[in-house]
Amino acid sequence: MNPIDRKNLASATLLGDYRTMSRVALAQRAILSTLRDSDLELGDFRRDGLMLALDELAGLLEERAGFLEEEGLVGGGES
Repeated sequence: MNPIDRKNLASATLLGDYRTMSRVALAQRAILSTLRDSDLELGDFRRDGLMLALDELAGLLEERAGFLEEEGLVGGGES
């Protein structure tokens, strides 16, 4: 990959990451609001749904991080 291709990919990736992180943050705040609602009874159905939603959000962020690493735009490693 030449430097111009890498720069274009990096710019597009940053925009995609921005959108992904914004959507994940909004979804997580909605889940937090639901969990903080003391008037809401959390049965198994709701609890399972919230856990599934959080798992999907985490998976989405992991996919983005994996893409960045695969494309060589960031170094690997756990923090």
